[in-house]
Amino acid sequence: MCNTLWFPVNRVLQKKACQEKIQVVYLYYCVYRVYRVSNKGMLYVRIIALANQKGGVGKTTSTINIGIGLTQFGRTVLLADLDPQAHLTYSLGIPAHELEATIYEVLRGQTTLEKVMLQKYGVNILPASLDLSGAEIELAAVPGREFLLREAMSTLQEFDYVLLDCPPSLGLLTLNALTTATEVYIPLQTEFLALQGLSKLLQTVDIVKKRLNPTLSVTGIIGTRYDHRKKLSKEVVEKIQGYFGAILFPTLIRDNIALAEAPSFGQDIFTYRPHSHGAEDYRQLCQEIIKRGRIDGERDAAGDGSVAVDPG
Repeated sequence: MCNTLWFPVNRVLQKKACQEKIQVVYLYYCVYRVYRVSNKGMLYVRIIALANQKGGVGKTTSTINIGIGLTQFGRTVLLADLDPQAHLTYSLGIPAHELEATIYEVLRGQTTLEKVMLQKYGVNILPASLDLSGAEIELAAVPGREFLLREAMSTLQEFDYVLLDCPPSLGLLTLNALTTATEVYIPLQTEFLALQGLSKLLQTVDIVKKRLNPTLSVTGIIGTRYDHRKKLSKEVVEKIQGYFGAILFPTLIRDNIALAEAPSFGQDIFTYRPHSHGAEDYRQLCQEIIKRGRIDGERDAAGDGSVAVDPG
């Protein structure tokens, strides 16, 4: 059967007109590749840092499930673990302590992203290790230390999204994430004191935008651990909306035990419990992220990407 089909197809391909069309298509493809990887390879890559100096707000959970959720809509995704605790790495069932090289070696210039990149659940992963805990001191005297991650990622060209899971601090690793990213998402628990100290993070983002990365802006607030039964949760959401307005994603991540259980099995929420509230919420959030990306692109083109908020 294959031979029967091949001969007529081959005769068509041998025709001069067909070959010329193939060459034209290939030429368009080459032009597209050059255009895509211009501007250090990041023109069409949305690089999003998920940051909050508070721990336990859902940064890692959101990074994993947004990343894997986006692949369900045909997007290519890279997850980068910048937390010395390597929670993202362990949460995906990757034994960080057994890896020969991680993003730590990349930052030190000892290897490249391609050599440490792993694949799982349809996403590419830059794993971390406990060695990152010494990066703050070891890299402190390195010239251009704020741009180490940006330089390492300068050749990225195969991804639609890069999600950076930041540590719960505003140190050198988070600074590297902010100088690399084009957007910042801030996960916030819809609980008491959610906004406490957030002004420091916003000030840091503003400084990085002015001095190091003019393309950076806060484009999303993710409400996590929402419980519609609690009056407090609703009041906190109203308060967040009052400060941030439209950049708060309409979808709130409900408090869901499956989200807490999934990492212990080394799985994302879609693999662990695909029909849970957590999976439903993150799937809907991914749709909003994709849609909002187009709006943000238009806003950035107009030169209005700043967020001026002081929650105190």
